[in-house]
Amino acid sequence: MRAWFHPTTGLMYACGMNAWGSNRTERRGGLLRILYTGAETLLPIGLEAKESGMTLRFNQPVDSELARDPKNDLVDSWRLKRSANDGSRLYDGKSLVVDSVEVCGDGRSVRLRLPEIS
Repeated sequence: MRAWFHPTTGLMYACGMNAWGSNRTERRGGLLRILYTGAETLLPIGLEAKESGMTLRFNQPVDSELARDPKNDLVDSWRLKRSANDGSRLYDGKSLVVDSVEVCGDGRSVRLRLPEIS
């Protein structure tokens, strides 16, 4: 994927194709015009994994009421088979229970407690 900003309008154009590492066969690629709408976008910008869970950092403050509700979080885990082949199936896939969620003092980070993480 390649992107380019128009010097006059500021619009972003991106083009690319689905090829290596993709299973897309219907649309081989495309040219996209990406228009900024002014709406706020919450983007993850960091992740720190620990024995008891993980902390996600975002580009702006999170809605603490939504963030603290464990039903709004889904964490899946799986193993890969390392080999000389390209890609791997997913082994031992499972969903992990989110025991609790805490919004950190900076308001932009969320700590997920995951008892089953290893």
